[in-house]
Amino acid sequence: MVLSNMKRGDFWKWAATVVLLVTGLQTDVLGQVTELEEDFEIRSAQQKLGTTVNTPYYEANPIISADGKTLYFNRFNHPGNLGGTDDPSDVWYAELKENGTWSEAKNVGRPINDEGENLLLGFMDEGRAMLLHHPNGFAFSYKNEGDWLKPTPYEIPFFSNAAPEKSGSISYNGRYMVFALESFGTYGVEDIYMTKITPAGTWTPLKNLGSTINTRFQEVTPMLAPDNRTLFFASNGHGGEGSFDIFMTERVDDTWRNWTEPKNLGNLINTKGADKSFNFQPDGEFAYMTSTENSEGYSDIKRVMIMPEFFDVDTTNRFADEVEEIAEVVEKPEKVLPDTALANLIFYKGVILDGKNNKPLVGTVRFEGDGGKLIEVQSFLDGQFTAELPKDHVYEMTVKVDEYYKIDTTFMVSGDYESETIPAFYMEPLTVGNKIKLNNVLFYQGTADLMEGSEKELDILAEMMRDNPELEIFLEGHTDNRGNFNLNLELSRERVDVVKDYLVKKGISSERIEGKGFGSTRPIASNQSEKTRQLNRRVEFEIIKN
Repeated sequence: MVLSNMKRGDFWKWAATVVLLVTGLQTDVLGQVTELEEDFEIRSAQQKLGTTVNTPYYEANPIISADGKTLYFNRFNHPGNLGGTDDPSDVWYAELKENGTWSEAKNVGRPINDEGENLLLGFMDEGRAMLLHHPNGFAFSYKNEGDWLKPTPYEIPFFSNAAPEKSGSISYNGRYMVFALESFGTYGVEDIYMTKITPAGTWTPLKNLGSTINTRFQEVTPMLAPDNRTLFFASNGHGGEGSFDIFMTERVDDTWRNWTEPKNLGNLINTKGADKSFNFQPDGEFAYMTSTENSEGYSDIKRVMIMPEFFDVDTTNRFADEVEEIAEVVEKPEKVLPDTALANLIFYKGVILDGKNNKPLVGTVRFEGDGGKLIEVQSFLDGQFTAELPKDHVYEMTVKVDEYYKIDTTFMVSGDYESETIPAFYMEPLTVGNKIKLNNVLFYQGTADLMEGSEKELDILAEMMRDNPELEIFLEGHTDNRGNFNLNLELSRERVDVVKDYLVKKGISSERIEGKGFGSTRPIASNQSEKTRQLNRRVEFEIIKN
């Protein structure tokens, strides 16, 4: 699912380009020279694919089939999408004709597409399985006798994305996936993460690829080369020709945190526009990409000539069991932050209070940094705490007080100040009769399907119940007043059942969990505006025994 915008280079520029094969240097007619990683060669400027593929609408995420004869991609808000111009994205395809041109693109149709957002990730099993992201999450579809079967859902633990766009891809051997997300532990906006398939066929929690690749700005549309060591991605945080340029970097070990300095692929393919989604097959003569430069619409699909068979192909079976642990979203290596980073500190000050009576609380505040630094402090009798934190790092912060519901949050420490005072943390007591709202347990509109990221909040609830084995809860599901009253009532019941089932799967006895859906009968805010209606669409739990 690599969403990108691509450039169009003029043919005369390609024809005038001299590629120095021995030195690995690239020279254009203006005498500009760009050194590429090792001898990987870009042999042409961008070439247009024509109006059979590109339209005035938004084309993105080009992925060429293994035989090079079919090009798959996404079209956004196109009249030919199943939901028309209101349809965020459908998967389309075009076929290569004998004369070297592309056929008129066609919608892949159902069951791959529906009226919602359908984003293409890539292919595995030599093109027999298509990997997708649907409104309800990730799914794969197998091809049987030329027809794509109904997509089967699968889960990536702790997947969460606050960015408006999603991008990512699956490795050539189907063993790894890389994503661009604004999620837990990001350095800025979108960062690049990876996940690996396990021998059981599940996916490991996401791992951030580290600060050599990720900046305070956006890193998007990642693609692993067939060697599973070289990464191509687009960024507006590493400098370059325009808003987004395409870069390459090489993994130097198996931690997935250490990479060579990203290299710009040069001004043959990087323009003043937004250039993204670099993708090719192992023996392909062309790489496909997207660009906004000289495009038919916002973004067009283009291609550039590359040196074929440059990368070795990692033929490792995707279910092979390597000794590699990816246990959490934020990695915890043994090496802590260097002394130079520790010299650049900020005094981070806060206070912990009881959410019912504002009484100060004594508790533990734990900061887990992206560089492996763990800092833990205690609040004083007045509830106040101070932590010395290295600047320019992302931290996952946990506030824990006995007999209170834990708080987890993620933030970045930056700025020129020597100290910062943050708003108070109001803790909810685990007392009988207290109602606690699950702020981060969200559902897709009109469904009982959990949105990505909701699992983290439910994991906190499960942990709380494990730590308090006598505690019992009553779940409440609520909606706003829009739509049919009876349907809202049933929907709220279904959402309660989803939360209960999740807790039971985490080892919590069903006898400790009761619940009921109340539909729109118990609003806590006005239903006159969308802003306040959101407050009424909620899941709460009440402590009924402790």
